[in-house]
Amino acid sequence: MRYMIVILLMGAPQAAAVAHKAMPHCMSAEQYGQLADRLQRHPPFITHGRLPRGMHIGRCLFEVNGRRLISGACAYSISKNGSFEIDGPRQIYSGIDYPDCYMGASTFTTDYFVQVDWANEKELGDGSPGPGWEAFWNGQIGSNHADNYIGPVRRDGACFSSVRSWAPKTKICLWKK
Repeated sequence: MRYMIVILLMGAPQAAAVAHKAMPHCMSAEQYGQLADRLQRHPPFITHGRLPRGMHIGRCLFEVNGRRLISGACAYSISKNGSFEIDGPRQIYSGIDYPDCYMGASTFTTDYFVQVDWANEKELGDGSPGPGWEAFWNGQIGSNHADNYIGPVRRDGACFSSVRSWAPKTKICLWKK
């Protein structure tokens, strides 16, 4: 019996390695360029095995000015204060889809993402009174920063909508499934 357990334990790391191929710590700039080109042309679809720690698969809707940018399966994370991020189903992740050693200008996205944050401040980013909810998104596929300000958003069930007339008409919904 003891030998059987040892044999099973010895086989476990190889089975795990086959299930989720480890990303190398770093690679040459040429290799990274080839990988980046491939990821941009054929981004992978989300699976539980491809998600960073703290991310889950749910169902989302993200519309900007009537254009659906995320609809259906998505990845999401929720903070303790209720703030959350949703990523489109073709998003890539550092350390999973490309090595962690490439940061900053070398990173990119392959889908849209949006952040809805609870702000405790007395004044929100647009000058309106706080505290309250406000949202940000990456604006275009490829951009790795949520630096496009949607503005204050109002919650209605699982959805949040923009409230300012100057802001893009936005609907952001997250269903945990």
